[in-house]
Amino acid sequence: MTNLRCSVNTCAHYVDNLCSLNSVKIEGPRADEPDGTCCDSFREAKDSTSNCSCKDARLETSVGCSAENCKFNEDCKCHADSIDICGCGAKQTESTLCGSFRSE
Repeated sequence: MTNLRCSVNTCAHYVDNLCSLNSVKIEGPRADEPDGTCCDSFREAKDSTSNCSCKDARLETSVGCSAENCKFNEDCKCHADSIDICGCGAKQTESTLCGSFRSE
């Protein structure tokens, strides 16, 4: 599993720079830079209680990935030691990105 850090504080799954999901999906099949990726698991928090610390935050998360050109993608899974999901203030999936994407 990958250590996942997340700065998308508007996501319903966000808890203290972590994600409360067991697994997330990164999209970006034709990406050749981080801006071409996004977190497909993003769901906008509808109110301030949606992303409260009462959820289980997880440092280790399974990360599915469709970014074919990323050097960490092996068989549609991220094999980076750590990954950063960025998009502070995002209101939609396309406003997020995988900050750990590295082109092959």
